[in-house]
Amino acid sequence: MKIIIKGTLPGRNEAENAARTHWSKGRDFKRTWTDYVAYQTVGQCIAPSDRPAKARVTFYEPNQKRDQDNIISGLKYLCDGLVKAGVLKGDSPRYLRFESVRVEYDRDNPRIEVELI
Repeated sequence: MKIIIKGTLPGRNEAENAARTHWSKGRDFKRTWTDYVAYQTVGQCIAPSDRPAKARVTFYEPNQKRDQDNIISGLKYLCDGLVKAGVLKGDSPRYLRFESVRVEYDRDNPRIEVELI
């Protein structure tokens, strides 16, 4: 099954900047982006799975301005959002293993594609 999250997720730099102002800002920041992923996932009517899943994740960025390590840090919001949406039981290795994580570029359609196997 394939899940598509529109747009881009914030990187580690943005999360750290939010958390530096006050602990509750960091909490709210994480909650906002986790909810964003969960909302988009629920809208795609993905059936929940009890079995462990392998994931292939591709981040499509609009340009090459962000470092790849900063882009990939969005996996935290992605995994937590999939759990919150009920697609996965958990995001521990018991329930989810990453087969591949890539960064590609698409100026006109930035998105994140998650293929669960």
